[in-house]
Amino acid sequence: MKTKLQVAQLKLSYSRAFFLRAYPLQTHEMLFDAHNHAFRVLGGVPRRGIYDNMKTAVDRIRKGKARDINTRFKAMVSHYLFEAEFCNPASGWEKGRSRRMFRTPGIVSGKVRRPSRVWMPSMPGWNSDA
Repeated sequence: MKTKLQVAQLKLSYSRAFFLRAYPLQTHEMLFDAHNHAFRVLGGVPRRGIYDNMKTAVDRIRKGKARDINTRFKAMVSHYLFEAEFCNPASGWEKGRSRRMFRTPGIVSGKVRRPSRVWMPSMPGWNSDA
């Protein structure tokens, strides 16, 4: 049985240290949990985060860099005290190297080397037919 997973990826701009965590659904809870674990594993919170225009963060894209930010996402940013910036639509070059980690944009296909400092939880039962 195949299971489609949503993968949260957070990558630091300067050190290139990154964090990956798989989830069954892309929800606000996934977003918050991924940030919580990434900040713990990476040893702190960056000053700024650059985001794609995902629906869990942006309610509406306006002209230029203007966005209607989701209330729950805004609360998370306020809790962790960092600045959130968003890429322009259809501007893949703004995402930097994050998409180049995988062979196909947005899809985890291919080999990703597991860094020694990143905690990867075991997922018992995900491959079972139960």
